[in-house]
Amino acid sequence: MCVLVPYSFRNPFHVALRDATRWFPIAGKRIRIDQAWQSDGRGGTTLGFGASVYDSAIALSLYLAAHRDLVKGKRIIELGCGPGLVGIVAAHLEPRSIVITDGDPASVALTQRNIEVNNLSEEICTAEKYLWGDLNHHLVPTTGSRSHYDVILGADIVACPYDSAFEALMKSLGELAGSETLVLLAYKKRQNSEENFFETFKKAFDIEPIDKKI
Repeated sequence: MCVLVPYSFRNPFHVALRDATRWFPIAGKRIRIDQAWQSDGRGGTTLGFGASVYDSAIALSLYLAAHRDLVKGKRIIELGCGPGLVGIVAAHLEPRSIVITDGDPASVALTQRNIEVNNLSEEICTAEKYLWGDLNHHLVPTTGSRSHYDVILGADIVACPYDSAFEALMKSLGELAGSETLVLLAYKKRQNSEENFFETFKKAFDIEPIDKKI
């Protein structure tokens, strides 16, 4: 007797993080995201867990799609993009421009591939390597510059695996953001380290928690 158990999104044992490709119906589009998960203890990337789409990225993407005015016509940067879902969704919402960044070359390459398979114009959407704390990078506005970003996006970038880089992240946020910049962060609460980050964050930024209902 042979019993076949379909390995699909309806299977409670299905682990979507390990899928080679996932499809997301967001913002009126069917967005394709290729993933590169590996069983190496880091999820497939050197810096860790940047080769798959996690729940926080989906939540932030849905929030952007429901609040298009936040990104329409805006100059945007995403930090810690992983495979690029959030930035790619934002790129479909008529921004002025968006640069999708990660400190891991493998994640940047994966994001670039996902930008291409979703047929996004390189004039609007690009992927670049950016390590938090690098204040000399060309993406960081120079002193006295008015070219700060309108919106900064980040999904799970304050997760506990990255707590050793929180100081560097704050340095980057401080230079990338201007007085009118909107920083949108989505995260899944795991450990106290995230709360410690926000204690530091609120010293430099006004914080407004978003209702969990998108």
